[in-house]
Amino acid sequence: MRVISRVVVGAGLDVGEKGWAGGGPAEPLLGDGGRGRKVHCEERDAALTLFAQQGLDGTTVAEIAATAGVSQRTFFRYFIDKREVIFWGQEKLEQGISDGISNSAATDPTSLLATALDAAATFFPDQRRPHSRRRRAVIDADPTLQERELLKFAALAEAVALAMRQHDVEPAEAAVAAQAAVAIFSLSFTIWIQDGEQRSMSEIQRATAAQLRSVLQPLDLEDEPAGA
Repeated sequence: MRVISRVVVGAGLDVGEKGWAGGGPAEPLLGDGGRGRKVHCEERDAALTLFAQQGLDGTTVAEIAATAGVSQRTFFRYFIDKREVIFWGQEKLEQGISDGISNSAATDPTSLLATALDAAATFFPDQRRPHSRRRRAVIDADPTLQERELLKFAALAEAVALAMRQHDVEPAEAAVAAQAAVAIFSLSFTIWIQDGEQRSMSEIQRATAAQLRSVLQPLDLEDEPAGA
């Protein structure tokens, strides 16, 4: 019997203005000449600063808007609530990974897993690391944010599995490959934001994948006899 292990993950899903597929800038509001991107970044930076100082519950949207120098109405053009500041951009990450899988010439789940990781790495250039560290500290200080983070990761795993199924991967294999991809990504992200870490996200993901393969290799059992 083939042993299938479900990996539970938890790390930091963090997509920012340099985090779109292909490493390009975030999309500004149409017709605003790029001002939308600038305002959006200022709001996120203001929110992270206030969350770190006052906590999530101790910070209001009014305070975030005032610190960023915008109105509350402008804030809600970008975010549905203050918590979404932390998680904004997941849809772009999911879409970027899904597009990478859809456009891949590979058909086997292992190669598509590697494609998913390569796509994810483009969302995390080295210059984003300081911001990601600030964000992680805010999440670690609030249990509700940690729970929301886990839900976001579950959604990401399902998006990856769906993309693989649409690429003609058998459903069970797609589910395992997607969980493995998200586990590798999340563990690598945790290492990537550690103080003193200088390796790129791609380098860390490759090392983490090798470690996971080494751990799971003894479980690669042949089919057991009936009744075993």
